[in-house]
Amino acid sequence: MSDEDIEREFAEIVEEARLLCTMRGDPDLNQGHIFSAIIARVIMEAPANATKDEIKAKANQRIRRYGFDPDRPWLGRGRIDDDL
Repeated sequence: MSDEDIEREFAEIVEEARLLCTMRGDPDLNQGHIFSAIIARVIMEAPANATKDEIKAKANQRIRRYGFDPDRPWLGRGRIDDDL
């Protein structure tokens, strides 16, 4: 998958998260909403017999692909240092 494809897919996910925020009456889109949209998409695309561990691994892979660190979710996209 090219960088352009990844950015296009990420933009779709952000738009999905923004739509859910609007539907819920949430005024602000945040990183948690984006993570939720990524995880929801992974769950919807998973085969019926996928295990919890397989889904978690796939979600973490996707989160990394979009430039986030699933082990440090408080960091912004593309950040590698957290000053801790």
